[in-house]
Amino acid sequence: MTAIDWGSVPTWFSAIGTTGSLLATAGIIVRDRRKDQRTDAARVACWIEVPSAYEVDDDSVDLEAYRFLRVHNTADRPVFDLSALVGPDSSAGYHRHFLDHVVPTGEQATFLAPFEQHSSGSLPPSRPAAVEFRDVERTTWVCDLEAGTLHRRRKRRVRSWLRIQRKFVSEFGRKAFNLRFRRRVALPKRPDWRG
Repeated sequence: MTAIDWGSVPTWFSAIGTTGSLLATAGIIVRDRRKDQRTDAARVACWIEVPSAYEVDDDSVDLEAYRFLRVHNTADRPVFDLSALVGPDSSAGYHRHFLDHVVPTGEQATFLAPFEQHSSGSLPPSRPAAVEFRDVERTTWVCDLEAGTLHRRRKRRVRSWLRIQRKFVSEFGRKAFNLRFRRRVALPKRPDWRG
């Protein structure tokens, strides 16, 4: 029986170096692509304005209860599936208010959005908090109207789900495995775009 020839040490170092450089190149390409996507999404401006009487055609619209939500797309590509996240409602959640299917490049769209002046109870008044849209690569972006920041909406990952479950079990013990208890204890969450 003969010994197995594993090759020489320089060959192994060469193979490891080549693999490392390929992985580094792939990482740089992904990072640059995400940076380009973010730059493009940041060129979509969203803001709220008070409507004036001459801008609204319908006389039955109460100008105190609504605001103009303006979206100006200065990006090189159109944006799709625009919706406003309006809230908080009575359960401290945010509901989606559909705005438009597409805003083409270089155009501005104006939407009438509900806007409460005064709060009812302990919750702040219900008003548009963010605008959500999708770019050409099907990445969902959320523009926070209050903070003026842009966030990429990420899909929930297994690791974050497991971390939440572990925290829940460590806080409540064996009761955490009871589904009725989970539903009763589940509290309204903060908007996930404000992570």
